[in-house]
Amino acid sequence: MNSTYHPVPILHLLKHQNLFSGIEIHVKIAEKYVLLNFAEDPYQDILNKLLKKSVEHVYLNEEDFMQILNAFNEHMISGQVSEGTFNDEIRANTADALFTMSREFIKTHGVSAELVGSMTEANNSIQTLIKKAENLTSFLKKFEKECSEEFLKITVTNFLAVAVINQFPWKSQQIIEKTILAGMFCDIMLEPKDFDQILSHETTGEELSLELMQHPLNAINLLTQKLDVIPQETLTIIEQHHEKPDGTGFPTGIDISRFNQLTAIFIVCQRFTDELFIHEFNSHKYMESIMNLRSNYRGIVFSNALEALVEVVSIDALKK
Repeated sequence: MNSTYHPVPILHLLKHQNLFSGIEIHVKIAEKYVLLNFAEDPYQDILNKLLKKSVEHVYLNEEDFMQILNAFNEHMISGQVSEGTFNDEIRANTADALFTMSREFIKTHGVSAELVGSMTEANNSIQTLIKKAENLTSFLKKFEKECSEEFLKITVTNFLAVAVINQFPWKSQQIIEKTILAGMFCDIMLEPKDFDQILSHETTGEELSLELMQHPLNAINLLTQKLDVIPQETLTIIEQHHEKPDGTGFPTGIDISRFNQLTAIFIVCQRFTDELFIHEFNSHKYMESIMNLRSNYRGIVFSNALEALVEVVSIDALKK
């Protein structure tokens, strides 16, 4: 009988050792999973040695993976990671771990309301921390070593998208929730190594593999089995989040006539977040990033989205 293995960032295992006693660590070598310890053996030294070799993930069998996922979920939902219990760094890393592991499980077993609930709890926890921060720059500098870059980008994209939506008269909590779901799932089919290739494509036009160009459609195929959990508006954002109004985007190359206002908001917030990381969180580069977006995303829905985004980031840049 073949076992199913799930990747877990080494960072999470080391920061939450109290949750991970009695687990068996595997590494993936030539498509095979090799056991590094037995459940009764300590694993901290093994993980530290792997980190020194630039190994970022290890693999757990499904039983151990579910044990850890449930432990994170119980900690988050019960309030054991709430404000005043742990420091902010532990809260952020716990949110990242719960979010990342829930998404990983969904990739293998499909989406469920329970797992979406866990990811939403993680998102709400990290959004509380971003609201506490003086500004985006201070938030990102504080947590860049505690969380994965992907999780931080999702966090900032969702934060900006909510703030921009709130500039429009048609704003509602339901619309915000549908947009946040898109942020949580739009890149679920990607591996960490894929993001640099896609960013290079977005900024320089470097050619992408067919698999990467199809990842929005692959995400939709995974999620459409649960339309009662993932609404159609969310799927539309996911499908179009790499499209461009001039028809040069992917996966289908639609033109400006196909975009709605909500999708345009999500796209400019996600692209602005990419620019924020390129410029190492420098708030003095905000307007330069906005100008870059204006040159690449034309049309009334994108103009409206960018105008609202300018309001949001201008206020952020003035914070000390």
